[in-house]
Amino acid sequence: MNVVPDPSRSRVALIGTARYDLLPALASVEDNLLSLAEVLTAHEVWGLPAAHVAIVPDPLTSADLLDPVVRAADEATDTVVLYYAGHGLIDHLRGDLHLALVGSDSQRMYTAVAYAHIRDALLGSRATRRIVILDCCYSGRALGTMADPITAAVDEASAEGTYVLAATAENQKALAPAGESHTAFTAELLRIFQNGIDGRGPLLDLDTIYNHVRAVMRGKGRPIPQKRDRNTAGQLTLIRNRAYASHSAPVLPQQPPPVTSAQLRTGPSSPPLIRSRPRPSTSPATNDQGLEREFHAAMVEVYKRAKKEAGYPATYFLKMISERGGLASARHLLCASSVSDGFTALWERNRLDLSVEAVVLQSRFASLFTEDEREQARARLEEYGYVPPDPPRTEAAVKSQLVQERDFDAAYHVGGPRAAEAKCSWHGSTCDDEVVASVLVRDRGGETWHAVCQRALHKLRASRADEASVRSSEP
Repeated sequence: MNVVPDPSRSRVALIGTARYDLLPALASVEDNLLSLAEVLTAHEVWGLPAAHVAIVPDPLTSADLLDPVVRAADEATDTVVLYYAGHGLIDHLRGDLHLALVGSDSQRMYTAVAYAHIRDALLGSRATRRIVILDCCYSGRALGTMADPITAAVDEASAEGTYVLAATAENQKALAPAGESHTAFTAELLRIFQNGIDGRGPLLDLDTIYNHVRAVMRGKGRPIPQKRDRNTAGQLTLIRNRAYASHSAPVLPQQPPPVTSAQLRTGPSSPPLIRSRPRPSTSPATNDQGLEREFHAAMVEVYKRAKKEAGYPATYFLKMISERGGLASARHLLCASSVSDGFTALWERNRLDLSVEAVVLQSRFASLFTEDEREQARARLEEYGYVPPDPPRTEAAVKSQLVQERDFDAAYHVGGPRAAEAKCSWHGSTCDDEVVASVLVRDRGGETWHAVCQRALHKLRASRADEASVRSSEP
């Protein structure tokens, strides 16, 4: 195989349990997930769309862990990858491997997820390549003549095109060394993904990656990984080699069939975690995929900062952007009828600078959103006492100007269905505040009557006062 797997027909599920109720915590597992998602979506490595990489931190139930695996297996027709990091538990009666959830108990195996369920989901996939990466530690060892659970799991890879790569950690420290940001095994995988392998060609296959990781782990005196593949699965290309020194033409993915953004986001086989409400206005069309990727990265970054700086682990938010992508998630949150739990949590911590609304208002992302969307973000922040920095004033940034105001009268709003309901048309479907006035507003599109709430009226009056102040100061 001399091309990377087709990103449009491939799926990845990144699952990891970092915190536990009854087992030792593995703090570095969460960094594993974020770093892998970042590198696998990089064009220089694989170039997967962000919507094709499901991130599942700290699953609470079996469905939390298995649903993303089943969905990825069902959707993928080229390559499907499952990655799990966390505690692996052994069924001492059968020697079967189980993957731990937040509430798993090593003495009650039914509180964890049997690896067999994951195996069955992947083997039933239409994908031509199935890759399993297990970065597990163990709370116990197999007794008597029972096989080591990792070996048993690997031996079950019986289908053509199936490849299982497993880390065999003797104890927790070997898996997650103190002072290191990633678990030992995943750290070596990340180094290859990020830096490549010197002396190799433009593409890296699974066996090359495995052999390099194995040699490095052996040299460091750490547990030696093992692999099992069926026939020639190990020769299948996975990623581009960033260390390749030649200036040859870039490696292209296999020719994909036409895929629409709607199919990627809201196809019947990939229900979103949160159903989207109808949007009040059309979002600007943009072909700048680089800017969209930059915005997605910014959304992940505020998640990291919220956890590190404000002590708020926005797990549900991370799941949403992994399922929908950063841009779609932001638009969904802006359309919500009320602020999210995450917004409230950041407000309580006095860190609304880490909110999605604050990211939306960054000037570099202005072209991704409509004026209404950016105004909604600004109004929401101001309502909660945070005044976002104003962008540089340009000729294109035409502010709405208050021309006339009067007591609310629905007769002035025949074109506005929300006004007929006495709801604020200025803020669109996101505002259910009481209407207090009718205002005539002049903006880029001309003059329009709006039914407005007190917040909107205050903003328009302030804008008119600013304009008057500027005019009075002119010579």
